[in-house]
Amino acid sequence: MKLSTLNATWRMASLSNKLLLVANLILSAAVLVLGGAAIHNRDRLVVVPPNIDQPYIMGWRSATPEFFKSMGLYFSGLIGQISPRNIEFTIGIIDRFCDPPIADGIKKKLRAIAADYQFQQSTSHAWFEAEKVAWEERAGKIFVIGRLMTSTLNRGVFIKPVTYEYKIDIREGQPIITHFDSYEGNVPHTEEWLRDPKKAEAEAKRRSVEEQTTKKELEQIEIRESNAAAAKGGAQ
Repeated sequence: MKLSTLNATWRMASLSNKLLLVANLILSAAVLVLGGAAIHNRDRLVVVPPNIDQPYIMGWRSATPEFFKSMGLYFSGLIGQISPRNIEFTIGIIDRFCDPPIADGIKKKLRAIAADYQFQQSTSHAWFEAEKVAWEERAGKIFVIGRLMTSTLNRGVFIKPVTYEYKIDIREGQPIITHFDSYEGNVPHTEEWLRDPKKAEAEAKRRSVEEQTTKKELEQIEIRESNAAAAKGGAQ
């Protein structure tokens, strides 16, 4: 074998080994980078539930307002229909979805209601009817406005307007309630309300009157159209 050919072959082999070493280092670095990205980046879940007319998105640490509003609506219905028969089931859900300090306060109130002697011995049952769900972006609050209905055999149905107020965080893809409050009335305690409660109450009453007036006008239009259609059908 010629010495020059041997040297050339040796140099090519050495160069190839160096190139392979560099390639392996680059691939190893790429795997580490992609692995780190996979650990820190989470998939987003896009859901279109049957009772909501638009999709909401829930990620590993965030969600869209539609998701928060739907969760507030769910928790309000759960809390509003408490009874001695479902108290343990309800508390189990609260423990799962609430911060411990928040959960302890809610459970204490619900246990007091369920343990009430008159409530246990009567045929009473309660439920919550939501009328409006609002989202305050700056404060990150959800307001579920509606009526707490209590039905008894002797007194009929007792209606009380209430508002449930929430703050919900997303932790590792799970919603966690970090703030909860409930109060009588249908005026949510927004930042505007906290600055000037009287002004906010007056504005809420004005909007309510306008909404009721519009609703009555629409009902009257429907009645007139229905009567006109009935008269036209009778004439034929």
